Amino acid sequence: MDTQSMSLEELNGTLEERLQIVKSHDFRRINAAREEINRILYSAIKEHPLTINAVVINAMPDMNRECSDLPNGGNRNTLRAYLKAVGNQDLEGLAAVEFVEHLPFSLGRYLGGDWYRPARSSEYRNLELVAFESKLLVPFGLRLDISGGFYNDPNDPTNVYFLMEEIQGIRLAKVEDTRFSQKFGTIYRESLYPSHTALEHYLIYKTFSPLMSPPAQVDGDKLWLPSCESTLALRTDYGHPRHLSGFAVQITTNGPVLYELNNVMQDHIVEEVAASQIIAVHQERPLQGVKTYAGNQIIARLRQTK
Repeated sequence: MDTQSMSLEELNGTLEERLQIVKSHDFRRINAAREEINRILYSAIKEHPLTINAVVINAMPDMNRECSDLPNGGNRNTLRAYLKAVGNQDLEGLAAVEFVEHLPFSLGRYLGGDWYRPARSSEYRNLELVAFESKLLVPFGLRLDISGGFYNDPNDPTNVYFLMEEIQGIRLAKVEDTRFSQKFGTIYRESLYPSHTALEHYLIYKTFSPLMSPPAQVDGDKLWLPSCESTLALRTDYGHPRHLSGFAVQITTNGPVLYELNNVMQDHIVEEVAASQIIAVHQERPLQGVKTYAGNQIIARLRQTK
């Protein structure tokens, strides 16, 4: 199926059709339909980054039901604590819930066969339709990680599970950052915290990460850098003088700003520090070889890269 050429309406129509197959008793088609749903969800960030940024899940779990057939009992205690924290009063019987989640992605160690992608930013498996050992007639369900973490372990207590019959709908959407569901931490204490923005999520997908950035700042704003193994990473031409090329992101109060450097003279041997110095000078007086992007311009530019 060529999902890249499909519209949002066509993708959601396909998701609904496949979801009904998974919920049916047509065992010849169930597993293929489940895999196709996952494939559509996990490819959206690559194929439609400007028009799709979220997965909306509507469910109606039975909060009184014993879920021994689900992994870890479905972690229904965690779900109950989360719903209570966000102010949902339907904690007994059927509870109508909606989750607005960032787009999942999972990439291998090599992308396109030509460069290595480090494990820490290679996947965001926040949700997926999963198969599990069960006596259920339809042994599939939805796993949803409500922590927003990037190092997902299916056994983590923040992974809640839903039976297929509890899933009312799964669709792709373009939403404002305020629509994303709050995240829920349980390691130290149960607490809610806001999700990152859709643009930050796309930057992380393109290997930019605050976890891999040096303590370099520009006027107090943090710099995010891509993985040093990616094609977006800062590179030095060790000629005389040295020149720096690559990408860096400045996280400002008004949102991320992407800097593209193309053979810009550098004074510092450490590339990360050199980049922060170049950006600081460029903000005072435009430098040749430096381009800046903001908002959807960032996605449009990075989409052109490998």
